[in-house]
Order: sequence, then C-alpha cells, then structure tokens
Amino acid sequence: MAKKNPFSRYPSQVRASTERPDVRYVHLAGHFAIHGKVPPSLASSVVWLLNEENIAVCRGEAGDQPADSESVTLSPVYALGADGPAAVPTGLILVRFKESVRIEERHEALARAGYTVRQTLAYAPHAAWVQASSGGIAEALTGIATLETLPDVVNVEPQMLTERVPR
Repeated sequence: MAKKNPFSRYPSQVRASTERPDVRYVHLAGHFAIHGKVPPSLASSVVWLLNEENIAVCRGEAGDQPADSESVTLSPVYALGADGPAAVPTGLILVRFKESVRIEERHEALARAGYTVRQTLAYAPHAAWVQASSGGIAEALTGIATLETLPDVVNVEPQMLTERVPR
C-alpha cells in the first residue's frame, strides 16, 4: 500500500511574487520542515535551523519519519528555481494594494478571501502580512491566486525563509 503524501494539500510550485510571475519556488524533494520543537526521533534528520522562527529543515521524506507528537507541524521545503536555495514557507503572505488604498479598508475583502491581517506595516499603510484564517500554511499558499484577484492589489508574495549564510 502506498504511503499518503503529507504535502498533497500544498502546491508543487509557488510564484515568488505577483510582480515577478516567472520566478517560482518549486517543491524540493527529499526535504521537509518542522515548525516548532523538533521531536527527538527527528533530531538526526535536521540539516539546518532557523532558530528565531523555531523551524528546522530536515533531510528525508516526511512520510518516512516517525512523529512523536500530533502537535508537530510539518511543511514542504521549496527551492527558488531548479537550483536555488532551499526556502521554507511560514504561512504569512505579504499583500500590497495601490498606495491610495489603506489596508484597513480591505479587512473585509481579505476575510472573504479567507485571510486575516497578522501585521500592518507602519511604513506602508497599503500593505500587510496576512495569514489564512485557518492558520494553515497550505491554505495560505493555495489561496494566493484569490488574493491576487482582489481589487487594487499590486503585489502578493509568500514569506519564504532561507538559511543564513555567513559572508
């Protein structure tokens, strides 16, 4: 019997932004991310950590790994293009409207699209970080096309975190 794909609800590709539709994140096979505390059974799979965000990137297939807890959140890892750096989706999406539109005027439209405002930007009152109302990363990514159709939207882009590389 075939194993269920734990990431079947996630898109295999995600545009980097509305403004750059030709640049895409593609699913990076052989890797997965743990959001939250790494269970001891998965500690040997960790290849790098995003400590501030409490995210670990692991080598292997998520379906092959034992989970110590149902509270562990797993997500796929993406790469920027075919050979780009690995990136982990956080579930936050940056939405920017025309400069003449304040984000407060779009709360209801965002809610109808299935999103809630997580953080407004003092320096850009026409933009905000939003997340899927469910809180799910998969729902946030799959709903990007809906956000792009909202009136006066200029750009939509997912927050994707990459490993810091010292210079």
